[in-house]
Amino acid sequence: MPKLILEGKREFYRPEIFKYENEDLNVLNFERIKWSGVRHSDLLYNYLDLKLFEQENISEPTESDIQTFKDILKCINDSEPGEYPGKLRDRLKDVMKGSKNERHTIMEILGCSEILEPKSYDRPTTGRHDWVFVEYWRGEDKFNNKNS
Repeated sequence: MPKLILEGKREFYRPEIFKYENEDLNVLNFERIKWSGVRHSDLLYNYLDLKLFEQENISEPTESDIQTFKDILKCINDSEPGEYPGKLRDRLKDVMKGSKNERHTIMEILGCSEILEPKSYDRPTTGRHDWVFVEYWRGEDKFNNKNS
């Protein structure tokens, strides 16, 4: 079976954890609603999240929404070399409303969409963290202009 590996550092496809039988989607949906989801690297969770998202009525972004996104990008661009994702998450509280978990989720979405894209995966990580897509991002990486 094929594997998706980010330069040998992070394995996102592990067949042994993707054998789903009689999974309770209510648990995943509860986690999605309560904490913006907690299993973002889990195939079944992402499937459920995208299926439910496509049913939503998404309005056009307001001028305020667009300004908030620009402020987020500026905050990323102002990151210091060597800054870890947790530091950026903390600094984002000055430019966007939301809890620490919501800022974390926004960063993971930006990482998954390659806006917060690490320039290298050959970097140390902090011992304990919940990062998936931005684990190897550092302040000097700024943001990917091509995908923003």
